Amino acid sequence: MSPHFQWQSLLLRVNGNHELGRRLLAAFLAEHLSPAAALADADAADARLLLHRMGGSAGNLGLDSLARACRHGESLVAEGAFPQGTAWHEAVADIEESLRSTRAEVEDFLALPVAAAGAPEADSHAAAALAAQLAELLAANDLAALALAERWAEAAGDLGTAAVLDSVHALDFPAALRLLQDWIDRHD
Repeated sequence: MSPHFQWQSLLLRVNGNHELGRRLLAAFLAEHLSPAAALADADAADARLLLHRMGGSAGNLGLDSLARACRHGESLVAEGAFPQGTAWHEAVADIEESLRSTRAEVEDFLALPVAAAGAPEADSHAAAALAAQLAELLAANDLAALALAERWAEAAGDLGTAAVLDSVHALDFPAALRLLQDWIDRHD
């Protein structure tokens, strides 16, 4: 695994939803173009908040080296080393370098076709088995249906899963069960 980008870690956080993981990564990169420029215009409170948010987001996205660099910068602000001093300037340079390396790796990853990036192909047998399990959870009003619905939709690789997912996300389990049964009937 790379020190900059842990795709599997991100997948765990988004319940295996490859599309969501890819969108979150792209949004993060678009939002954080130059932390050094943002920090140059910030006071201590804003700098600490920026580093805290950026580091937290990076950690949640599996961007471990960037998260560490941001935590270090945040601790320097808390210790009063902001905005001058060798340690502060080195920390900002480390954040910029970590972001540059992370950006390059993530952009290369995002440029891959989804299947090459680790998304499984549609698997009708797995989708059918997951659909049966999901139907049981929906019938029991079990919140575990939330996570299983994502896995089922990914295995199904089918556009007909959106309505079921929408109902599950809205916690309308009876409607989701009816829609899922329709999907099962169409795919038998």
